[in-house]
Amino acid sequence: MIAVPPLLAASLVACGDKSDGNETSQQGASSEQSQSQQSQSTESQSSEASTPQNSPEPQDSQGSGSASGASPASPKFMEFMKDNVSSDYRVVDLSSRVSKPDVGAGAAADQCPATVYGAADLVKYGAQVVTAVQSGPKQKAVTVLMFGSADKANAALDQVNSELDKPECKETPINGKSIKIEPLKDTHGFDKAAGMTLDVQGEDIDNLFATKGQFMVIMIGDLDEVVADGKKVYDALPTP
Repeated sequence: MIAVPPLLAASLVACGDKSDGNETSQQGASSEQSQSQQSQSTESQSSEASTPQNSPEPQDSQGSGSASGASPASPKFMEFMKDNVSSDYRVVDLSSRVSKPDVGAGAAADQCPATVYGAADLVKYGAQVVTAVQSGPKQKAVTVLMFGSADKANAALDQVNSELDKPECKETPINGKSIKIEPLKDTHGFDKAAGMTLDVQGEDIDNLFATKGQFMVIMIGDLDEVVADGKKVYDALPTP
């Protein structure tokens, strides 16, 4: 079992998974996200000439996915992530594990679903989702969602921006703890990006979301440490 790295890093939990031959450790703080739902998607059999070597093939359509909107990651997508993060990251396909359990968020679960559930909510636009997680004293994660089109990736980013503008999303209860949320002023040079800082009982956790074509890269943790890793993945993605 693993938890989906959401926008709200405070809702991550440490647990493990041995699929894909790797035991995957996840970032954690307060709520456990149980994972379920699995489906199949159709992987394209040929790469476009403009696609860099070892980059994920563009997804032409949603294909067949779970009720959450997530589809299993193609082998090439998994290989891409493993090739573009260091060996101390654990890479796993989250597509069959995303869920939105009750975390005590009340009305915020409906009004601010991306803030509360992150990738587990954003996959509703139809996406493959793979994460790379590094455990330790300062845990961090780089998650990539591959949508069926750039329009869907942009819609996901628009949702994040919209929630950041809502007064009701400035403070969200999670499992009895009040999480204060502030928009990030520094998007670290990403052209199309949004971010937030979460005050979790006095500890700040940053979340940065950047889109590139049909992809969204989510960086979670101390941005001084995780942005360089996220940018390496971002730069390796196909250019629209």
